[in-house]
Formats: sequence, structure tokens, C-alpha cells
Amino acid sequence: MEIILKKDVPNVGRIGELVNVRNGYARNFLLPRSLAVVAVKGNKTALDHQLKLVETDKKKLREESEEASKEFAKIKISLQKRFNDQNKMFGTISSTELVEELKSRGYVVDRRDLEIPEISGEGSFEIKVRLPGDVFTSFQLKIEAIKEKEKKSGAKKRAPKVAKAEAAAEDADSTETGGEAAETTDTTTEAKSED
Repeated sequence: MEIILKKDVPNVGRIGELVNVRNGYARNFLLPRSLAVVAVKGNKTALDHQLKLVETDKKKLREESEEASKEFAKIKISLQKRFNDQNKMFGTISSTELVEELKSRGYVVDRRDLEIPEISGEGSFEIKVRLPGDVFTSFQLKIEAIKEKEKKSGAKKRAPKVAKAEAAAEDADSTETGGEAAETTDTTTEAKSED
């Protein structure tokens, strides 16, 4: 079935495109959600009218996205990550993590619309975003290392566990040596009683 997309649909097409999809997908998903309209091939005037309607929606969506792009330019996200001794970050920055951060600030973005550069160290990075209507913008991401005080406090928490383990080992050693000494005294008392 040929349809005209009224909105961007991932893995199908962008707004205003004439695409061919399976009948069930169009009837059960795209059409009920007003994501597309059926392209009436036989009636040229109806098809032109549908394209004009979608084109006006596309212009309106583009204007809204251009307004939103100004807001995105002001966004500055700061994340704290752990780094090793060579100053390389453990793990990576995922698009899902950034989408959640944006969502907490009131911005809804699909993770596939984010373009994340390769990030392996501290610093500021520009994350590109594609908004509906093919409007491109970006926001700032700052990566910081977790502070040394936090690392040291974590090390202090582990130290008592080690001390407890060492104390338990010493107690075990002393009971073993105490047990051997008790056996030695038992043998000497048996030897005296035989005399």
C-alpha cells in the first residue's frame, strides 16, 4: 500500500515522503495513529490535496522544531564518570543515558536522533540532535571525573572489612595453636600417670 507520511517514522521514512508499506502495517499502525494517509493513485487531485496538507503540517512542524532548537542550544548537561589511572573513562556515554537526562529537563527526543562523538576522557563535547522536520541543533555535554574525596571515602569503607578479615584470621591461628598446646599438656599428664 502506498502512503504519504504525516510524521517522521523510524525505519519507514521522513514526513511528506511517499512510501510503500505492507497493508497490515498501514491499516493497524500508521493510519490509526495519524502517522500517514493513503496515497490515492487513481485520483490525481486527491493525491495533490493530500500532499499539500502534509506539506503544511511539515512547515508547521519545522517552525516548532526551529523554536525548540534555540532552547536546545542553551542546554548544558554535566555527567560524572569514573576514570582509571591512565585518565580513560570506564564504559561509554550511551544515547539512552542522554535521552533520560533530556527527559528529566522536559525535552523528548528519540535516541536514534542523537549523534554522539567518541568520548574517552574529560572535557566538553557537542552532541548533535535531529529534531522533527529535519532541523539540526546541538547541546553541550561536560564529562567530569568523580572527585578524589569520593574515591578515598570508598577506600576507607573497604579498609575495616580487611581489618576484620585479618582479625578473624589471627583469632583462628590463636585457637589452632592453643589447641596444640592443650594436646601437649594432655600427653605429659598421661605419661606421669603411667609412672
